[in-house]
Amino acid sequence: MKKTTIILSILALILIANSCELTAKKQTEEVVDKHEEEETGGQKDKIHTDTFEYFDYSGLYDYPFFIVKKDNQNFTLLDDCSTGKNMALNRGDSVEIQWKTDSMRVAGDDKVSSMNQWAVNIKKTGDGKLSVFRKTNNKPRSYIFMENNQPLEYQTPLINEVEYFLANTTDKNIRQYLNDEKGDIQIYISRYGKEETGKGYPTVTARIDNYDKSERTLIQLGIELDNEIYERIYYRFDKEKNEYIELK
Repeated sequence: MKKTTIILSILALILIANSCELTAKKQTEEVVDKHEEEETGGQKDKIHTDTFEYFDYSGLYDYPFFIVKKDNQNFTLLDDCSTGKNMALNRGDSVEIQWKTDSMRVAGDDKVSSMNQWAVNIKKTGDGKLSVFRKTNNKPRSYIFMENNQPLEYQTPLINEVEYFLANTTDKNIRQYLNDEKGDIQIYISRYGKEETGKGYPTVTARIDNYDKSERTLIQLGIELDNEIYERIYYRFDKEKNEYIELK
């Protein structure tokens, strides 16, 4: 009898503990929901639709996100929709995005959350200059990476950077050669770490050579990647000064 009483007491304690845990969890969720509602001004889960200029996509973190521009401002929208749609987008494309404000749980701690903007649908509405360039320019282009055996996920972003420059440059010599059916282009790409960039090297350099009747370097290009403000600064190497000069 005594043993039965002890077992029943233990069971009762377990039930009470579970009940308290569920109550605490419910209260926490209610507090979080109330906090989220206050932060969003009652706009949580409301779907908005806006047009943006597509800039880039980052899949390196716990929550992948789109980087877009509108009215000279940069925006990041967490990806809740793409399933690879971003792979068909090029920088400068016009996109229509449906987005909402919702919570994001901090990785490793479900109790901590912050309010962020989530893209729930993205649709391309127009070609930017890079998309037009890739569709219409048939000049053969080959890329040589100075760091050997680099994976595709390393190479592709750098190719995108160089081709975005080619699509948008106003340099008459480069434009003339791009439009010439003869010859091809070879592009030698290097990426530098913090040690080299501290000595005056931009993040990425690309020697763009034309190969027609004679080899000639069109430009020794430098690209500074500022991924904090999502901007790019372009440079041309000046042989006489032996330094990179910013292109204006």
